[in-house]
Amino acid sequence: MRDKINVFPIELAVPFNGDHSKMYLVTDNEVGAVIDAGAYAEQNQELITMAIKEAGLAFSDIKAIMLTHSHPDHWGMAEWLHQISGAKVCASVYERDQLWMWRFAGHKRIEGLEAFFRKHGMPSEMLGLVDSLRDRASKMGLPPEVEVILRDGQLAGPPSLGLRALLTPGHSLGHTCFWNEDEGLLFCGDHLLADITPNVGANFGNEEVKALSLYTDSLERVKRMAARLALPGHGSPIWDIISRANEIKAHHEERLSNALKAVEAGRETVYQVVTELFPWELSPIEYQLAFHEVYAHLEELVRAGQLRRVEAKGIVRYSPILVR
Repeated sequence: MRDKINVFPIELAVPFNGDHSKMYLVTDNEVGAVIDAGAYAEQNQELITMAIKEAGLAFSDIKAIMLTHSHPDHWGMAEWLHQISGAKVCASVYERDQLWMWRFAGHKRIEGLEAFFRKHGMPSEMLGLVDSLRDRASKMGLPPEVEVILRDGQLAGPPSLGLRALLTPGHSLGHTCFWNEDEGLLFCGDHLLADITPNVGANFGNEEVKALSLYTDSLERVKRMAARLALPGHGSPIWDIISRANEIKAHHEERLSNALKAVEAGRETVYQVVTELFPWELSPIEYQLAFHEVYAHLEELVRAGQLRRVEAKGIVRYSPILVR
């Protein structure tokens, strides 16, 4: 059995939504790695610097920056930390490709998002929210270049830390947890969250991926790991992983039921179902998340044979196969 590792959670600011995200510094007291890298904000530089110092390490002792996924509240400080420490940025191949897109063709992501909204019924007068998302994207910092591709089951980062990559697609197509079997620790990114249910939605450039099915399968995989503790990318630690995974699964089953009822009541597009299931005022980022979430659930109902999906004149519409 290897020497015990130490884990230092670092709560970092997410300026574009007023929230926080977690970076985890993992060390054996000689070398370290970080899991996720928060959002880009100058104040986060000081928080990371202080944490590394308190752990008794220097920047040069950080050998790997391991990303669970490519959402900007998880990679924002990675490029800065890479430049100052020399640590290699590690991610799955899909998340590497997404970061490349953000770094070199970010405008195409925004254009793709606008096209996705139009295709799924958003009226032209609502598309102004894309400008808000474009402004948000301009403040995310420079996405890192991934040097190490993580594959399922492989050791990730310094071997002495005993961390293995565990692919858990759903929240993002290449989402990766990190598992230390000796300590029973699962660093779970946004796969499991204690206080809210993780968003499951469309994967950019892979619209036909059945995200909800993948996510449900990944929940079952994590349940089988029998981890002692899950450390998520936001919020509180999760001690009872199986119960929390079951709660999240039940939430999605309820949302599937509600989405089906909305279509049976005459809502035909993702946009119309969003307005039915989320009738309160949403911020631009909340609206984007709700849109992707509803899309994933409607596509799951198509896969299950409960809805029909037809695209005509550039708009996708859903209809019930059997009206209850």
